[in-house]
Amino acid sequence: MKKIVTLLFVATLSVTAFSQGKKPLPSDIDRFFKSTTSVLLFNENKFLDLTVKENIQKYWKVTPVKYIGFTEFEDMRTDAKNSFLGISEVTYSNDKSEKPYYFLTLSVGGNAGSYAEMPDLGFIPFSTTIDDADENTYMLPILLEFLQKHVDNLKRNPKVVDESLRYYNKNVAELENKTILICKDDVTSGVSEERMNKKVKNDVRFVSREEIIKAVEERRPNTVVSFLVYPKGDGYARCYKMLFGTDDAKLYFYGYHKANALQRGGFTRWDIERIARY
Repeated sequence: MKKIVTLLFVATLSVTAFSQGKKPLPSDIDRFFKSTTSVLLFNENKFLDLTVKENIQKYWKVTPVKYIGFTEFEDMRTDAKNSFLGISEVTYSNDKSEKPYYFLTLSVGGNAGSYAEMPDLGFIPFSTTIDDADENTYMLPILLEFLQKHVDNLKRNPKVVDESLRYYNKNVAELENKTILICKDDVTSGVSEERMNKKVKNDVRFVSREEIIKAVEERRPNTVVSFLVYPKGDGYARCYKMLFGTDDAKLYFYGYHKANALQRGGFTRWDIERIARY
């Protein structure tokens, strides 16, 4: 059970709910494309504000954009002409770890009684701390482009509404001719380059985080990179694992597992074998 405690991007909003959000109706999706998207700013974090604005201005194409704070959000969220881009702080009521996660979210306004009841158009794991949010801003160009494509997919295919990010696991079959870069710090103890080279068929490389960031910045052709959201040093927590194309902002793999004493957070050998079986 997910408990959304806070919405921020970058302002702190006190809202509480017990779900990821309301599944959008076709009318909600249509309203988004006619809306103005309000991005919430966190005035206490100038670096994050600046980075967000730069990426929004460069990569957000699907709707007009404005920047707002907490008070404006509360006044605007009941207007069906508005949509909102932000980061939701999430904790899990049935997990041993009480540490929050932060999700990049996109929702539309309307007559919902609370933020949690607003139709949810996108919900992507982004970080486990605000410091990580700063560190993970290198992924914003890809995530923002993906989010816009995802909303277009919601409009075209009802299965995407039902399955959300799991829908994109079908794309793993398209990895055959891609170079797959996995951060060597983001794998479990059962994974090594030597061991996996004996099992994989395509070009899987275990690289430094700097190499991942460089590939994203270059928008390197025919390349896919790993993106892990997992609280460092926590043996009992959810671990979100994703693969994104650097040139096409396409999600090729999405999964998560609950780390424990036997299986820590990271890409497992079963993940790598599945990714590399084609």
